[in-house]
Amino acid sequence: MSTGGSTRKVWIGIAAGVVVAGLVAGGAIWLLDEDLPLGTKEGAEATAFGPDRFGKLKIGMTKDEAVATGALGPGPVAVVTGCEDYSFAGGPLPEPARMALEAAAEKSYAAAKKENDDIRVALDEHRAKGGKSAEDYAVSADLYAKSAEALKKMSVASAESSARSSFRIRRSNEHGGVSFGGGKLRLISAPPFAKTPEGVGRGTSVADLKKAYEGRGMVEDRGRYSVAVEGHPEWSLAFDVSDGKVASFLMLSSGVRCR
Repeated sequence: MSTGGSTRKVWIGIAAGVVVAGLVAGGAIWLLDEDLPLGTKEGAEATAFGPDRFGKLKIGMTKDEAVATGALGPGPVAVVTGCEDYSFAGGPLPEPARMALEAAAEKSYAAAKKENDDIRVALDEHRAKGGKSAEDYAVSADLYAKSAEALKKMSVASAESSARSSFRIRRSNEHGGVSFGGGKLRLISAPPFAKTPEGVGRGTSVADLKKAYEGRGMVEDRGRYSVAVEGHPEWSLAFDVSDGKVASFLMLSSGVRCR
């Protein structure tokens, strides 16, 4: 039995599903298949991270445009401090119970803040009257006590929200993903095994990182090395380093905020 036909079919299948990017950098050649899930090892390895996109995801996209690519998971994995985070297809799935706790912490903080704001307004209005009677002082003391209690609630809710935000950031750094603010893409965090066109990935030494972006205006600030994304003044490619090596990296907008 001849194997020529089956071999030919295999190569036809590869040619049909894979787009040759012609991208040669750092000794690597990417064969880009935009249908490979970016949250998997195969998808991340086959897709260059940058200079202004990751697979079908391109900086400057709206949330609706990014979701429509099919490159993201089935729904947000976190909605915290006004941000909406999505994993890549093939990455972590949404956890409704965790998200409900995150939403409850956000709601508790917002309610405590409003309570305190209202009390402070009432206190300012009371003090503006300039009353000096014992009753006036008693009212002031009561309002101060209520404000202190509201601040305590805010502190507890803030600590809970901060802990959940820290978890969210760790998950993003570990698995990669995207975040939206105000319906716009604000960051794309690289998953494990992804590399830039210059061949930089997790585990790359700081020396090799600097060499890869030599002459491109890379700056360092508290362990983060950043270089501007050409043609997109509000965007930068940022590398967080630990123990002299790249620990995680992302494309980040300075102009898109969560709130």
